[in-house]
Amino acid sequence: MSIVDVKRHIHECLTEALSSLGLATNSVRLDPSKMSELGDISSGIALSLAKSAKKPPMELAEAIQSQLKLSEDICSAVTVSKPGFLNFRIATDYLQNQLTEIVLASGDYGKSGSDKNQRALVEFVSANPTGPLTVGHGRQAVLGGCGSADPGMERLCSGAGVLLQRCRSADAVVGRVSAGPVSGDDG
Repeated sequence: MSIVDVKRHIHECLTEALSSLGLATNSVRLDPSKMSELGDISSGIALSLAKSAKKPPMELAEAIQSQLKLSEDICSAVTVSKPGFLNFRIATDYLQNQLTEIVLASGDYGKSGSDKNQRALVEFVSANPTGPLTVGHGRQAVLGGCGSADPGMERLCSGAGVLLQRCRSADAVVGRVSAGPVSGDDG
């Protein structure tokens, strides 16, 4: 179980608590707590639903807290703080068990295998020096890396089991296409 699973568990329990109070469940959001002394994860759901529930945020947060049925193995405490935040503390034993899992899994920790044998196209930035730079160049620089020296995205994809085909030079591709058929090709 990862932090994604922890958030999913909290999200499901929050949704159930809201439903039991007759409140909307489509706006549940969990964020890392900005004040670590209050908890590891927080939600301002009581703040966003206070007006429609016709209750002060603190009162609504306390009502939601009383309806929560979280696993104590995952979440050791739920507190309410002003002006109406719900704060969730991840259990220390859970975190220690996660560290053990990480060590035992070694390099395989975090690999899901869900994208096994999927293909991905990752383009590297190679801006045309004679043309204008666009927002797209910046976007691809972040996603694909700048030039062929940044293997980060490749490692990410291959770690997830995605098949990669490397083509480092657009000139190599264009040169082959424009040069006509390669020997042995019929055209």
